[in-house]
Amino acid sequence: MDESTIEVTSRDGIRLQVYRWAPEGELRAVVQIQHGLGEHALRYKRFAQALTDAGYLVYAPDGRGSGLTAEGRYGHWGEDSWPGWVDDVARLNARIRADHPGLPLALFGHSMGSFATQQFLVDHSGDVDAVVLSGTTEVSGLVPLLDSPEPADLSSFNAGFEHRTGFEWLSRDEAEVDLYVADEGCGFASEPFRGWRRPTRTGWRGSVRTCRSCCCPGVPIRWPVVVLPSSWWVSAIGSRGSRT
Repeated sequence: MDESTIEVTSRDGIRLQVYRWAPEGELRAVVQIQHGLGEHALRYKRFAQALTDAGYLVYAPDGRGSGLTAEGRYGHWGEDSWPGWVDDVARLNARIRADHPGLPLALFGHSMGSFATQQFLVDHSGDVDAVVLSGTTEVSGLVPLLDSPEPADLSSFNAGFEHRTGFEWLSRDEAEVDLYVADEGCGFASEPFRGWRRPTRTGWRGSVRTCRSCCCPGVPIRWPVVVLPSSWWVSAIGSRGSRT
């Protein structure tokens, strides 16, 4: 697997650092990965190795406030905040399609990345050929948690679990939890997201539009969708505790 990086500039001027993992030989398709909150693209390198072994070209950005893109300021989302997360998906998608015209493109979003993917698909359903939503749920129920004026602290998700590290919600695999905790680019507290809500004539409503809207007329689904829900989201919104 050959590793390189490219740079994509967001609409609010953030220089997104993007990993590019290429296989040997002929390309079958491209996979665009969008990571979750409180992590970074290198956590997906083993996944990328499996994909490149199968002939897929992989692009994975360090999202705004994350990894190399953060430049040490983890959890700072920039001027565009949440709408920027969504637009960043679109900008990288456009760059990939420009660099590899005619090559099928699959979009893989995990956790917070899956929420950005859901909103991206409402306006860009024609720009992908397949979608995987990993560790996902219907996002509107999480808006009160993520729209809080307090910093987004991922350890709050651990309420339904044991407290060996405070991140037991992450995985049943203790070794993976320990790697996450030891990584300074993971598990950081972040500033509140902005742009989740917008006023209307009749009050406030969520600005988060999700993939469920794709069932509406005028937003065609032309591609396969794989949904890998995560039961720990149920615990995160206070119902019960169960890990992935």
